[in-house]
Amino acid sequence: QSLTGKFSLNNLSENLDKSTSGQLKVGEIIDAKFTFSDQQKLRLGLGINAPGYVPQKGFSSTIVLDQLDISVWQSWLDKNFPESPKKISANTNTAQNSGFGIDAVSANIKNLKLADKSFKDVSLQATHDKDQWYASLQSPVAKGLVQWKSARTGFPEGKLTARLQQLVIENAESGDTVTKSVNKRIQKIPALDIQSDELIFNNKSYGKMELIASNDKNDWKLEKLSLKTADAQINATGRWILPKETKQLNAGKTELNFDLDINNAGQLLSKLGFPKTIDDGSGKLVGHLHWANAPYNFDIKSLNADLSLDLIKGTILQVDPGVARLLGVLSFQGLTRIATLDIGGVLKPIVTQGTPFDRITSTGSITNGIAKIKDLSMRGPQGNIRLTGKADLIQENQDIRVTVVPNFNAGSASLAYTFINPIIGLSTMVGQYLIADEVSKLFQLDYLVQGTWADPQIIALDNKGKPLDEKQLKEIRDKSLLKQQTPTKK
Repeated sequence: QSLTGKFSLNNLSENLDKSTSGQLKVGEIIDAKFTFSDQQKLRLGLGINAPGYVPQKGFSSTIVLDQLDISVWQSWLDKNFPESPKKISANTNTAQNSGFGIDAVSANIKNLKLADKSFKDVSLQATHDKDQWYASLQSPVAKGLVQWKSARTGFPEGKLTARLQQLVIENAESGDTVTKSVNKRIQKIPALDIQSDELIFNNKSYGKMELIASNDKNDWKLEKLSLKTADAQINATGRWILPKETKQLNAGKTELNFDLDINNAGQLLSKLGFPKTIDDGSGKLVGHLHWANAPYNFDIKSLNADLSLDLIKGTILQVDPGVARLLGVLSFQGLTRIATLDIGGVLKPIVTQGTPFDRITSTGSITNGIAKIKDLSMRGPQGNIRLTGKADLIQENQDIRVTVVPNFNAGSASLAYTFINPIIGLSTMVGQYLIADEVSKLFQLDYLVQGTWADPQIIALDNKGKPLDEKQLKEIRDKSLLKQQTPTKK
């Protein structure tokens, strides 16, 4: 299709007091309007698929596009305007001394492609002053104000500051796709200072976010990451040890220290994809993590961690499939399966529809995806439970020892046992609270739970730590769990 063009000049005169104005129009694609005089610098407004308007100063552009691929323009710029060491050091002076530069941009783009990702309906209003850009951004992905500072001392790759009402991140691409994209410009990630009133990741809200990070070309340092909701707040620091720019899929290594304050563990787990796992519960989870991959690509096979949990006042519910199935050992489901081996029925006062707890404490570590539970203790109104052992987070299997110690006191359902066991009856008569712990130990039960999370094998142990069924001794995978288990203290 042929294009028609028009060029016109108005007030072209030798009179120095008058300005000369003009217009260059190419079909409906380009509309450039300008004015200049001996007393005033050139002012130019360029419209692309939109009318051009003469700005109050400098050069402005109004852009309306159906499609824009930033990578195409980036390749062209890299080819025709390669970076040089002088460029960064002279950046400020260049911006100040340049007689012509873009001062304002207004853009509306239906389909924007950036870093191998597509964004729809992007609206941008931006102004430029020296070496800084200020912009108002409206799109389904981000809404708010953005500032960009060009490279300088302390920020070798520049700095992006954003104050957003909402930030939406969709992780639809595979890890390899993202890694390939990042590896192309791995050392050019800018410093970030981003605050968003709401972060939405994969259609789930993670509340208010604050991120501060910087790049020294060897490490991308996470100085602060904060996410806050009504249910919890996490504060984290760490670093991304950057790989060298390479064609191989190498995304470096991530190290992370975090402190998670929990207001409602049940609501938090539900938002993370594990509904009906715990009801209520508050406390703290503290940990140090590192894995051989980028922050955006969590790799459980190389995961190493040290973790500490302290949770109070909640109820462990029936556990649905997923990673949270490991909690099934403490749930109504798990304890019911164990109780079927308890001929004396000692577990019946403990096993209810949902297992309430006063406090859960745990310390543990993870080595290449294998979790070692050093000591997980649950204290509840009906009894105390302790877990030690290990769980394979990759293969989803476990080797765990469970110790259950029921509580006996005058105010519990266990008072019924005073009519069955004379020892307990005696303890009630002479002052049950003085020897309640010793009585509870008489009813201590130990089990091994091994095999897959979906179909675990439960092996009952006697008071010496040996299987009640001697034939099962050969079936035990981790015989170190047969060592004496110390009861959990109330």
